Amino acid sequence: MTAAGWNRTLPLVVALLVIAAASAAQEGASTSTTVAEEERVRWSVEQGGVSKRDFVLRGNLLLAGNDLAKALMAFDKALELDAEDASALTGRAIVLARQGKFDEAEQLLRQQLPLTPDPARVYLELGRIHEQRGEHTKALSVFREGIRVHEQGRR
Repeated sequence: MTAAGWNRTLPLVVALLVIAAASAAQEGASTSTTVAEEERVRWSVEQGGVSKRDFVLRGNLLLAGNDLAKALMAFDKALELDAEDASALTGRAIVLARQGKFDEAEQLLRQQLPLTPDPARVYLELGRIHEQRGEHTKALSVFREGIRVHEQGRR
């Protein structure tokens, strides 16, 4: 990507990151979770009272630590409890993308896009996939679409 192209793309990426972070913070599902939350998940696991939310939280913690195999297992466990959980589907897609499985990740993200309560995060991840593939123009288009959807009030 040329410097001029990157100068046009960077503000859009930053805007989507801010939108996605704000949305995650509102839902309490930020990947920068606290030690107390991690301890709560561990306690839940030890007590046998593991919920879908616990698996998603654990998956996000593992994803933040770049433990992709365990993160994928946690998201898959959440999906066993609720096959349509948007947070688990997004987490699973992020893991797949980080593993280089871009086609599978993109397909998963596009399937859930109309249903997710957090489209900014989905558009951000779709744009990142296109960037990884070297499809800079497509990535720029996806980032712009994410901002447009957010500005229209679909958060």
